[in-house]
Amino acid sequence: MPCSRRLDWSLTSIEGAEPQFFDIVRIGDSDDARKLGMNGAEGVVLGMSEDEVTGEKWYALMVGDRPVATFPSSDLTPTGRSVTRESIYSGDSIRVSQKGKFLGYTSAESQPADDGA
Repeated sequence: MPCSRRLDWSLTSIEGAEPQFFDIVRIGDSDDARKLGMNGAEGVVLGMSEDEVTGEKWYALMVGDRPVATFPSSDLTPTGRSVTRESIYSGDSIRVSQKGKFLGYTSAESQPADDGA
């Protein structure tokens, strides 16, 4: 499903820092990136994990309207830019029962405001 949201971005410090959620990174020219047609593309970090054996960090990236793809940290270069959470996620959600039955949608506008309590 294509992302129709405008991605508001800001500059962040990148010196020695690992990518954080919603940072924009550039994908390198690895075999996997070429196979996916994503070499040289920029993506937004939506997830992170660490390989239990090698300790290498992996990042789940949103690249345009393509399905999310994962890349090792060695394939990524920080750009120093990031986007807001709201430019990716609307705040809308779905409700499911404990047995997994779909119960309906909830809109961010219909949810009570967080009063900080």
